[in-house]
Amino acid sequence: VEPVETRIPLVIFGAGHVGQATAEALVRLDFAVTVVDARPEWLNEDRFPTATRVLAEPLAFAAGWRASPRAGALIATHAHD
Repeated sequence: VEPVETRIPLVIFGAGHVGQATAEALVRLDFAVTVVDARPEWLNEDRFPTATRVLAEPLAFAAGWRASPRAGALIATHAHD
């Protein structure tokens, strides 16, 4: 018997060049990546072809976000104050 693990969810706040490169690397490591950014023009199939989800939300969305014990988050926004 082999256990089947689900992919670990990870939310990246920020769709800039750091978020883009990190999302690509994490998908290769089998994370289920969601990218959140307030700028919908940065969230498209060309920039994040392998992301599980992309959400155009204000960055204040991060303040109310709650993760499950197995989920992670990365803040790589252009204005993360």
